Amino acid sequence: MKTLVVQSFRRDDVPEAIERCMASVRGWAAAQGYDYQFRGDELFALCGPDYLARAGDNKRTITNLARLEWIRASFADGYERAIWLDADIFVFDPARFSLDLREGYAFGKETYVTWGGGAMVAHGTHNAAFVFAGPHPDLDRMIELIRYIAASRSLKDNFQVGVRLLTGLHAGFRFPLLTTVGMLGSDILRSLANGGSPLLRVLAREHGFPIYAANIGLSLHDGLDPGQVARAMDVLEQTGGGIINRHLGPNPAAPLLVADYGSTAKRSVQPSLPRRVARARLPLRLRELVRPLFRRLP
Repeated sequence: MKTLVVQSFRRDDVPEAIERCMASVRGWAAAQGYDYQFRGDELFALCGPDYLARAGDNKRTITNLARLEWIRASFADGYERAIWLDADIFVFDPARFSLDLREGYAFGKETYVTWGGGAMVAHGTHNAAFVFAGPHPDLDRMIELIRYIAASRSLKDNFQVGVRLLTGLHAGFRFPLLTTVGMLGSDILRSLANGGSPLLRVLAREHGFPIYAANIGLSLHDGLDPGQVARAMDVLEQTGGGIINRHLGPNPAAPLLVADYGSTAKRSVQPSLPRRVARARLPLRLRELVRPLFRRLP
């Protein structure tokens, strides 16, 4: 299939991590024999003046529509399949990474793990990676819906016409979900930079399938310096994602697509000490000794 891979980011002041991510995507696309195109903020013109006025200066809100318009336009240019990958997608195992969808379309399966006194997991749909194998009426409906929301509602944040909207649409449209692209937040990147932690096991088991590329969450790097991000990327590349995927055991199932999010693991990280006290998970005598140390127990 004649395939186009598209990405967008600003053209100036590009962080080193983003340069490295986009280079990994370009290399993967070339190895697959796919065409590759990059656009800067000129991509936003695809949205038209009315939408741009409603979105204001929220570039992520603008991109949520622009990327869909670009995918749709690619079919008029003769492509049979179009792939969007966010600029902060890092392909760390290009030999195994595949988005070889032959019909229909798919968005990413999101498994987002953070630390909040214990492992906290959220499942949903992400648009950091998606594929359309030709024109599709659902693509037209998504574009129309985003434009309708912008025209008739106040846009509070980019999620309103992005991942939250897609997660809701998945319940009705029942489009398949891509398993091969993970979603890594600050806590996971910190764990990778430090050589591992129980959070990586939680991520692997909750996601349920190997990942060979991941969104490293440029906008979510709270408290991380560029050196930590670089070390995390080094570990992913050196292990081919094995530092995460090994927690799935030998020869795990690796389908390209699944139908649902599917939490596959039980809670495997102990809650914080205050929560364990509050939930009576310590012996009574120790609980009474520790309780006064905490002003307010959750």
